[in-house]
Amino acid sequence: MPIPENIIFPDGPFDVVITASVYTYLETLEICKRYIEETTRALKPNGNFFSTWFRSPPHELSSHSTKTVLREADIMNLLKDYHIDSTKGGWPEDYHDQWYIYGELKNSSILY
Repeated sequence: MPIPENIIFPDGPFDVVITASVYTYLETLEICKRYIEETTRALKPNGNFFSTWFRSPPHELSSHSTKTVLREADIMNLLKDYHIDSTKGGWPEDYHDQWYIYGELKNSSILY
């Protein structure tokens, strides 16, 4: 999967960015990092971010496009510029086993 260019929006027009079932299909940490950079760029100061992920543990690591699973530590490192307000789920025995993360951009001066 190619790494995306900049999204078509200017810097900072959004109060909230929702990326449900996006990071679960991006295959690599590098591509996920690029999407996070663009999300951060597109958010207003103190903007909110909602995302879903497959994390390891408890899932097995996978770089497949049908189920991308990243290490929890790597996901949290990608989100280092966000204050994580809440997380939920992410357990294989759940009906919907994606890990939900909701947070707020910590530092509005961050631009990539």
